Amino acid sequence: MTNPVRKALQFFFHFHRGTVNITLHVLGFALLIYAVFMMDWILFSVSLILIESGHIYNHIAKIEPYDFRPHVCFWRVTIFCGFVFLVYYISRYTPPPFLPIS
Repeated sequence: MTNPVRKALQFFFHFHRGTVNITLHVLGFALLIYAVFMMDWILFSVSLILIESGHIYNHIAKIEPYDFRPHVCFWRVTIFCGFVFLVYYISRYTPPPFLPIS
């Protein structure tokens, strides 16, 4: 069991290397979490563009080629949708921390 997990983690860290890619991912995921909590779908779309632009930059700069095989894209989308659902589920039962208490 540890071999597939180790292989997946190595691929994940190898695929997400590069300063520009990491910076765009951090900004994109921060904006994504904020957008889901605020239910702002325009910011949600912008966050997706930021996250994917990191992958596109790595592909264009020849740091890491983007894998377009269907089974790889399926797992990327599935894991990402799970993350978004988790943030959405938490946001439904947790009020934003900056709202004044009446």
